[in-house]
Amino acid sequence: MRQQTDAVYLDLRKAFDSVPHDKLLVKLFSTGISGRLWEWFREYLSSRVQCPSGEHFGSLAFFNLC
Repeated sequence: MRQQTDAVYLDLRKAFDSVPHDKLLVKLFSTGISGRLWEWFREYLSSRVQCPSGEHFGSLAFFNLC
């Protein structure tokens, strides 16, 4: 029996600060993304905290924490 494997590659780095997250979630839902995958995106976009870190860059380096 053959199995189908789907993959989606998203680069959210540039869109993270410039696209309203609620509008992005609505767009994902309208394209058919729902259920556990939609919940994953919702959690990913809403549970982000940034804190400065790094010796060489001082407060210029920020890392996202879950």
